[in-house]
Amino acid sequence: MKSKTVRKSRLEKLKQDLIKGLISKKIAVIVFVLFFIFGIFIVKDYGAGADDNYERVTSLVNYVHVWGPLMRASEHESVRVIAENTPELATYEDRYYGVALQSITVLAEHLFGFRLGTRYFFLIRHIFVFFNYFLAGIFFYLILRRRFGESVFPLLGVLVFILSPRFFAEAFYNIKDNLFFSWMVISGCFVLRWLEDRRARFYILAAAALAATAIPTEPLTSSSGTRVGRTVGSGVVSSKFGTKSTVSLSISAIASSEILRILASV
Repeated sequence: MKSKTVRKSRLEKLKQDLIKGLISKKIAVIVFVLFFIFGIFIVKDYGAGADDNYERVTSLVNYVHVWGPLMRASEHESVRVIAENTPELATYEDRYYGVALQSITVLAEHLFGFRLGTRYFFLIRHIFVFFNYFLAGIFFYLILRRRFGESVFPLLGVLVFILSPRFFAEAFYNIKDNLFFSWMVISGCFVLRWLEDRRARFYILAAAALAATAIPTEPLTSSSGTRVGRTVGSGVVSSKFGTKSTVSLSISAIASSEILRILASV
């Protein structure tokens, strides 16, 4: 009888120690470090996706729209060639896509004088997508920590987040959807933090994160096509996939601030 009680006590203690280990921040750090190392190791194994080239051209068009004058005056011929042969944003068919974040990858190309081979500039973009997904995983963990406190749920939630097959695979090449998803998570963390603490710094961080998530170089309201029907905000847009009806959502720094103001009044 005594031996059974001792055995039960040991099992209970082992269970408690296991739970404490799972809720430890150190375990979470180890998980993220292993995930990052594994991701960097396998990112080179992913080829270019269907949208990779379209998204690169779109980000180039927006980048040249902003930095074109400086690029045309560059001493490097390769930079001038890119500036002179990139379509104009005003007439570009995919000008309404938000590419503020993707512009960082174009900046990386610019630093190399736009001399990188196809494999390397796509690899830079894929690493960038993975890094943002990895960053979103950390912010998702922080969200769960604030919601569930010191329990096993934050770590379990992060494991589901990073090991979901579809999201995991697209974290290495989908620079449009996965990048948007990652920054929606990051924005959500900042918004929740601001709802808890109304200090200006959290307001600014939340507005900036929301703006970076989808802001285009020029406002969507001036580039989303001809308005049709009675539905406010609907329009007809021509793209590489043909003509389609769409709903225009203009996400800008001003709009982001207005969203936060409305949330504050609830």
